[in-house]
Amino acid sequence: MYKLKPSEVILEDNYPIYAGYVYIVDNKFTRSEITGTVRTWKEWSGAQEIRRCELFEHDGAKIGDMVYSEFYKI
Repeated sequence: MYKLKPSEVILEDNYPIYAGYVYIVDNKFTRSEITGTVRTWKEWSGAQEIRRCELFEHDGAKIGDMVYSEFYKI
């Protein structure tokens, strides 16, 4: 199972969020359905913690030998 790394920072409430990008939301890989801020997403989804996700490029392309979006069904 994937473990969080220190480089995956918890994002501040005023940090911008973009639809289609992948973030770690409450320790799950999640592709954003909205554009706004972390605060907007928390209010919209009830999430407690949103982190940057370094495993994905913006279009969900694979990094390394595994396509994580398929593996984690994002």
